[in-house]
Amino acid sequence: DHDGSIDYNNGINFITYNNSIKNIFNVIDKIETLGYKWEIGMSATSPYHYCKIWSVGTIEGISMLDAIYGACIEFIKWYNGVKNIINNK
Repeated sequence: DHDGSIDYNNGINFITYNNSIKNIFNVIDKIETLGYKWEIGMSATSPYHYCKIWSVGTIEGISMLDAIYGACIEFIKWYNGVKNIINNK
């Protein structure tokens, strides 16, 4: 967005991103350009995949897409909240 936030209400079409691993990586690329590291893998102790975005934590999902999608949504909520706090100081 023009204020530096990521608009997850209007800017991300949840149906498109939730159904395509290729499309969700566009969001991961955007997060990376903001300077945040990420990691995707499979849990060694459970049948779940995970996506970890530093500053947010680890999100698990039944599929890799579910994990990445969930982590992206949580990151966007966190990032926009931090931006609001900084902008209101």
